[in-house]
Amino acid sequence: MYKNNPNTNKKLLELIHFEQKKREDIHKQGIRNIEPNLLNISNAIDEYFLLNKLKLYCEYLSYQKIVTNQVLPYDTKSFLLLEAVLQAIQYHYLPHKPLFQVFWTIKEFYEQFDLKKKASFDTILEDIKQLSSDLSLEETLEVFSYLSNFCIQKINRGSTVYREQLLNINCTMISTLYSLEGSRALPAGLFKNIVINALGVKDSLVYNKIYLEGLKPTDQLSGFKNHIEWTEKFITVYVKSLTSNHQIVYGPYCLALLAFEKKDFEDAHTLLKQLKGKRGLFINLNIKSLLIMTELERLQIPKTRAEAFDELDKGFESYRSQIGYTKRQKQISYQIELHFNFYQFSKKLFGLSCKKL
Repeated sequence: MYKNNPNTNKKLLELIHFEQKKREDIHKQGIRNIEPNLLNISNAIDEYFLLNKLKLYCEYLSYQKIVTNQVLPYDTKSFLLLEAVLQAIQYHYLPHKPLFQVFWTIKEFYEQFDLKKKASFDTILEDIKQLSSDLSLEETLEVFSYLSNFCIQKINRGSTVYREQLLNINCTMISTLYSLEGSRALPAGLFKNIVINALGVKDSLVYNKIYLEGLKPTDQLSGFKNHIEWTEKFITVYVKSLTSNHQIVYGPYCLALLAFEKKDFEDAHTLLKQLKGKRGLFINLNIKSLLIMTELERLQIPKTRAEAFDELDKGFESYRSQIGYTKRQKQISYQIELHFNFYQFSKKLFGLSCKKL
């Protein structure tokens, strides 16, 4: 479990001040034959500057994958001294500075983003676990967020093999940073991502290797039977760790995802109807897309066909309107593109289904 540690930047700044104080003391003594601590001051300043430049570059690499050019109208060449900074880090800090090693690995993940090779996160996750006892909450979340964003972007671009990696990263985040009895609320986005990816990872062996507080299979000898059992247990246990406002939105939404996976479309329909008018960053688009998927399934069932047709007629218009509104915000581009592509596909599917009925 994470401990409340001082920020690395704070510690590095304190080191700079400490070395500067030593220089001041030497000057006060007036002894000319003692070196005035200049190199130590320079080294302390270098470490602070180089680490922050590397972290900033990692943030840029992550950010430029998800936003439009209107939000980020510059590129790598705009970062002054970046090439020299990276060269200095590689030769002077990577061999013996674990935090530099972690951010350097993240940098390489993003720089090699388009390579058709599945990255391994096992080593870096272990490094993060070891470093977490020395890092602040903000820094630990920062590292995890870059890894999560990397996997999400790969998945959204069709590399579904990263679902298991993302599930492991997200569960490591929870086991490292959160406690069921703790006062820190679980982020709703993290909760939702775990549910979505768990429903996409079918291998039951995966779930019997994950440790999360409060999650035990019904049969502890044989372990979790499948992804359905694990996901249902996760939702039941960890929904209580969300804020009260998030519980009433993300709880029903994730249960609806689970019901859809179980092909219980009536239960999914009922849960989604509870969420009419709910708001939040992208969750309303997620709700609308899941509603479309659910009603397309209900359209194939004679007893729910008429109601599903009406729901789709209204649902498509609401979905299109929300996509347009979010797109006008000119912020995150790739998710809007995914929703728009799904809207067009499902609208065509609806048309074909109506012809067959």
